[in-house]
Amino acid sequence: MKDPRDPIVKLTLNFLFSLIYIGFVAITFSRFYIPSLYEFGLALYIGLFEMGLTFAAWLKALSLSEHSAKIANFAYLSPFLSLIFIHFIVGEKILISSIAGLGFIIVGIVIQSTGK
Repeated sequence: MKDPRDPIVKLTLNFLFSLIYIGFVAITFSRFYIPSLYEFGLALYIGLFEMGLTFAAWLKALSLSEHSAKIANFAYLSPFLSLIFIHFIVGEKILISSIAGLGFIIVGIVIQSTGK
């Protein structure tokens, strides 16, 4: 947040440089094949919606907040929401260990929020 450059420019440069590094590793350690249209569509979806737009929205929220630490705590709630979605949409069973881990996350957020 202390970098004065435009957040979208920083994000774009980050993705471009990581693409170069990932491309090098993929060419060096795996065999190359041309993906099907379906596979390309999935990669495009992940890149655009799950990585690009969500990161841009996150950076915008951080830039509009008075205290970025308060907004950063929302990142820790995503595992909780994922568990709910996985249970009700996919139908997976939620294990006790997942609930215990969620408890640790919530306790950590409360400790950080109270400053004790």
